[in-house]
Amino acid sequence: MSVTKKKRLFLNRELASFTLIEMLIVLLVISALVLLFIPNISRYRDHVNKEGRAAVLQLIDAQKELYSLQNNGKVPTIAELLKEGYIKQEHADAYNKK
Repeated sequence: MSVTKKKRLFLNRELASFTLIEMLIVLLVISALVLLFIPNISRYRDHVNKEGRAAVLQLIDAQKELYSLQNNGKVPTIAELLKEGYIKQEHADAYNKK
């Protein structure tokens, strides 16, 4: 191989690769995007948890009303709803946490 061919191959290889500056810029952009998205994700998670708790409360209220209608107006406790199968243990646990 002649010297000029070797030089051309070296230059082509050099042009095809990324420089350290380019890699640092890419990392900077990715870091900025991550910093923008993390607070939004945590806020969204809090919103979902709040909506989930509201749904459990609504479920418990509906099951209390159903129990009351089927048992001559008797107002049940959470333990009675659980025992009779109107709610699951996970719903009772979530209700007790409030």
